[in-house]
Amino acid sequence: MKIDIHNFESIIDPDVLNRGVQICQNENIQTLEKIGDNDYSAIVAGSEIYLTNISFDRAGALLTHTCNCPYQSGPVCKHKAAVLLTIRKHLKNNLPFEQGKLNQLNTTLDKQDKAALTQIIMELAKHNMSSRNSLLKLLDINNHSPGK
Repeated sequence: MKIDIHNFESIIDPDVLNRGVQICQNENIQTLEKIGDNDYSAIVAGSEIYLTNISFDRAGALLTHTCNCPYQSGPVCKHKAAVLLTIRKHLKNNLPFEQGKLNQLNTTLDKQDKAALTQIIMELAKHNMSSRNSLLKLLDINNHSPGK
């Protein structure tokens, strides 16, 4: 069964859904940005800070959904459930989404030359191990040894 913005509660484990409701009630969704026509990015506070991204097709069917939490016991974690609930609430009540930080970052990066972008990336990699590892994985650097 496809998960969509209208029926996701029937597919999600009830305990996970209840924990998602609690996240909403506790206002633990720190940001929820609309980053594309049907694409959303949220930062959810919990025992750690989690990044949750959700994309829908035009009919509201879930295309992609990611969260960097360790949950692996079902298709949707409590953070995704909370974000889905919040997105639906915003859409149903015509509430505004944040439109900003990721779009501002994209606009700012578009204006940078190659040297400035390299410097930004290297500074980020030097000071943040998670970012460094993400860059290495994204660029598939760990799988290639020098000189090959």
